[in-house]
Amino acid sequence: MRPRRFLTGLATALLLALGSSHAHAQARPVGEILVMTQNQYIGADLATLSGAGSPSELNEAVLRLLRQAAASPFPPRGARQAAQIQARRPELVGLQEVFHLSCRELPPRPGACTDSSIAAAFGDHLRTTLAALDASGGGYEVAARVVNFDLRETLSQLPGIGLLRGLPFTIDGKLGLLSAYDQDVILRRRDIATSPVTFPGCRRSAQGCNYRAEASIPLPLPGNLGRIGFKRGFVAVDTVILGRSYRFANTHLEVAALGDGPPGFAAIQAAQAAELLGALNTAPRAQAGPTIVVGDFNSGPADQRPAPIVSPYRRFQAAGFLDSWAAGSPQARGFTCCQAADLRNPTSILFERIDQIFVSRPTLVRAVRLDGNQPAAKTAPVNGVRLWPSDHAGVAAWLRF
Repeated sequence: MRPRRFLTGLATALLLALGSSHAHAQARPVGEILVMTQNQYIGADLATLSGAGSPSELNEAVLRLLRQAAASPFPPRGARQAAQIQARRPELVGLQEVFHLSCRELPPRPGACTDSSIAAAFGDHLRTTLAALDASGGGYEVAARVVNFDLRETLSQLPGIGLLRGLPFTIDGKLGLLSAYDQDVILRRRDIATSPVTFPGCRRSAQGCNYRAEASIPLPLPGNLGRIGFKRGFVAVDTVILGRSYRFANTHLEVAALGDGPPGFAAIQAAQAAELLGALNTAPRAQAGPTIVVGDFNSGPADQRPAPIVSPYRRFQAAGFLDSWAAGSPQARGFTCCQAADLRNPTSILFERIDQIFVSRPTLVRAVRLDGNQPAAKTAPVNGVRLWPSDHAGVAAWLRF
């Protein structure tokens, strides 16, 4: 019996370390729903690409990105994020920055993609997440998704090779082609039926939409064909739980400024928030009910935007949405962003609250909690260092209508 007692104690300790309890995983009363949001994080800062002024500088930026992502591999981080979801057992989860990174060898010398300094950067984060969820208890599947930033739309041309889609790079004299795309994903618990929401007139992408307002920057790619667009998007599902109808939307808005990039990104961010609110107001639905909007808004209560720009946080407040954190835990700061880019900081350095769970109508926020913001949530050692699961904390809210 000792091994069984040990494993039971270990599981209990893990749940406590993640800040949850089995009580939350039990069936909830009629009119209550538990939702979560989590930015998964690619493992490196994409803004490093924005400062390149020449092909050689861009190549170095790509290698820095890949080496950092390889040093912060997703599989152990995804396992910790999956454990957080399983500990809570929410009905619906919004994930942002769900990346798929792949590499293709280019002639004449193979070996770029398998170079030991970058090989661990490549992978399908959504597939890894689903496998980790299955390994830690199962019961979750993709309800809907939207494809955003996509390097397959970036064109370059190399002599002797021709037109390429992606970012070519050189490492130790070997040529490779980086392909990557980003997704926002809604997961549902398998006992919850959902249907994707159709938003009339939007820029369709998978089951969701890309925003019409889009930031982009030039890239010094061979053939002078390079410009990278930072597409963002939103996706939503309808569901009925114990007779009550809900609409659940997930998004990732643009940053107000990309690294040292143009401050005009704040206007793009505001336009995206306005488009999302408009889409939510006009999309038809079969049954009336509350709308829950989760995601990385890159905007919070402390935002100051230059006039006449209104921050996304203020726009949602003005539209009548309730900030679940402010309602459920008004005395706590609830910072969700950001850990160090390499995820190696010993103690948390979260300093702003930009990951939100907004609700469209008056409700009781029975509880709201952060996940992944305490050292106990870190991964097992990766090259001797325990990593934060993401540079963002996750947010969970128990909402009673």
